[in-house]
Order: sequence, then C-alpha cells, then structure tokens
Amino acid sequence: MKEFRSQLASIGIVVSGQSASLAPADGKLYALRDVTATVDCLPLIASSIMSKKIAAGANGIVLDVKVGHGAFMQTEQAAQALLLSWSTSGGGWSAGCAP
Repeated sequence: MKEFRSQLASIGIVVSGQSASLAPADGKLYALRDVTATVDCLPLIASSIMSKKIAAGANGIVLDVKVGHGAFMQTEQAAQALLLSWSTSGGGWSAGCAP
C-alpha cells in the first residue's frame, strides 16, 4: 500500500493488479467462486473489480477488457455485458461510472 500511495503522489496514476495487501479477502472470495462454479458470474466479476478500485480511493477508473482466445471474456458480447455490469455497479459511486 505504501508503494501504491507513493506512485500516486509522485506521478498521479497507479497501475496495479490484485494483491493480498490491497485486497486481502479477494483471493478467498475467488477460491469460493471457483468451488461454487461462479467464476464466470458477471455481477461477481464486476463487484470484485469495482470494489477494489473504489476502496483504493480512485477518482477515476479506466477499465480494459480483453476479448478472445486466452482472455477472460471469450466474446465481444460477454465483454459488453461486463462493461454494462461495471457501469451498473459503479453507478452509486460518487465519481460515477460510464461504459
């Protein structure tokens, strides 16, 4: 978290991935989604990602959705659905969210 805040202070942006120190419960929730066969559940994907961004104190979020072979979203339709879910879950956030 110290490096996260330092990067934000020095250059005004943070590029980060999931880590145990940033989102301690995320790995456990993902493991639970794995055993309950809900890994590909869009509302759970969206809420997992958005909650980390908002909890980290983001003033704005850029979301990059990769599509196709090797990507989490296999079709453009699935990626659009994820973007809509992000927009919906981020709607109550004070900075707002738009697809």
